[in-house]
Amino acid sequence: MSNNDFSPGILLFEVENADQNYTVVFKRDKDNYIDIRLRLTGIPYLIGPFDDETRAKFIYIYLVYQNGGRNFEIISSIDTYFPKDALEKDFIEVSARLDVLPNQVYETNFVSTYYYVIVGTRENQIQDENEIDFTATNRENAILFTKIYTSIDE
Repeated sequence: MSNNDFSPGILLFEVENADQNYTVVFKRDKDNYIDIRLRLTGIPYLIGPFDDETRAKFIYIYLVYQNGGRNFEIISSIDTYFPKDALEKDFIEVSARLDVLPNQVYETNFVSTYYYVIVGTRENQIQDENEIDFTATNRENAILFTKIYTSIDE
């Protein structure tokens, strides 16, 4: 029995607004953000065996704050449809700005409290908050899960 994986690969993941120490610096009294740039590959090959349709139609990117244990807060999310011409390219680039409001700036220790980014694909667009929560905790369709090192500039 074989297992098919209809997700793209990642050639590049970059936090564009990190400083020279690869840290994203937040300010408590301002709107903040994390700029992400991805280069995805393999999209032309994610075709179903029976209907010649791509299986990865949407990419989602979440910024989540993990507050110890099982407590988490979805800070920002983006759900983007793959452009039709992506099916003909060897790779596509995706950029996203993930907003962080002043009341979402938290202290982190990078072990039990931290921010992380999840990147994944879905066949259907996310419809409601319950789906966002489920997708953020279920890594079945995730192609990337990584912590983001942050600090606060008082």
